[in-house]
Order: sequence, then structure tokens, then C-alpha cells
Amino acid sequence: MIKRCFTVLLAAVIAVLALSTLVLAQEVTAGTTGGDELAAAEALIVANLKAKVVEFEALPVCYVAGTVNEMDEMFGLVVQAAKEQGLLNEETEWGTVYPTVLTEEFTEESVVYAGISLPEDATPEEPLLPYTIPGGHYLMVQHWGDYAQLPQTWEQALIWAKLKGVETGTGPCFEHYVTDPDTTPVEEWLTEIFIPVIVEDAPTAVTTD
Repeated sequence: MIKRCFTVLLAAVIAVLALSTLVLAQEVTAGTTGGDELAAAEALIVANLKAKVVEFEALPVCYVAGTVNEMDEMFGLVVQAAKEQGLLNEETEWGTVYPTVLTEEFTEESVVYAGISLPEDATPEEPLLPYTIPGGHYLMVQHWGDYAQLPQTWEQALIWAKLKGVETGTGPCFEHYVTDPDTTPVEEWLTEIFIPVIVEDAPTAVTTD
């Protein structure tokens, strides 16, 4: 079985759930939320967020673009086209890129990329498009467990950055689905969220147990 080939329907559910959370997180990073919301978010972060700033190497990927509401069709196209083009193997990494979430209001019409890592020297063909996730420094936050709770971790990550005085960049954010949900117990599912940061303002590593 191809590693990390999760269900299309689940990806769609995650994307829809993420919409409201990313909008709230944008408000927090802009300083427009109320004190009660910030205090509640801070309590969640202190309880269990695991985060650190990492240096990430640029990663060639291929993707299908669409809106949040089209995530099911997007991942379906990725799986089908990648199989036909021989791009899937045991080293394939799966993820979702949010190219403008830090610079534009995130809505149901915002463009997201559903994609996979590219094998070395591979050239994707339509409907897959080539893209390189920029290298640099990112706030990397671990999310353990059900994908349905991913929006909460996104919220905590961006609020954490605000509380810690870490300035986020303007590049794309992305999710990396590390474990295979087809063969891993749900409580052991690991997703890594990557948010670009300006390294001069970022601590080298932070873990909240």
C-alpha cells in the first residue's frame, strides 16, 4: 500500500473545519480579538502546545490548486494523476499548502494546494503543477491525534507567535501529514504545521509540555 494515502473525504472535512479557525487566528495576529479570547487561547497553549523554530530546506512538490470547498476533488486528482505518472513511492510525502493565509483574509474562496513531494529529477504533467515550498525558518508545531482537531492547533500556533512576540513572515504555510492514518492508531497520527517566521525575532526552540 502506498504510504500516507489517506481518504479524500477526510481531507475535505479538515479543510472546512480549518476555515473558521484560520480566520480567528488572523484576527489574533492582527491584534483585533478581545482579552477573553486571548486569555483562553493562552491557557490552551500553555497546556499542551509543542512548538519550535526550525530551518527548512526548499522542497520540490507537485500539486492541484483549488478552494477549500474543492479539497476532496483536489486530492482525488492528485492521487489519480500521481499514480498514472509514476510519482508515488514509499518516500512520498503528503501535504496541503496555504499560499496566502498570512497576507490575505482566508475565506471559502481562498486558494490552497493539495500535493505531494516530487521524486528526484521528476517532472509532473498536468493536471499536476510543479512548485517549490520555500526554504527558510519556520515555526513548526506538532499536532497529535485526529485531523478534526487540527484547526485548534493552527489557532494555538498563531496565537503562540503573537504572545511570544514572534513575527510571522509573508510566505506560504503548510501541513505535513507524517503518519499513515490507514495503518496508525488515531491517537498516534502526527501532523506538522509549518508557519514562516522572521528568525531574528524567534526563539531557537520552544516546547510546552
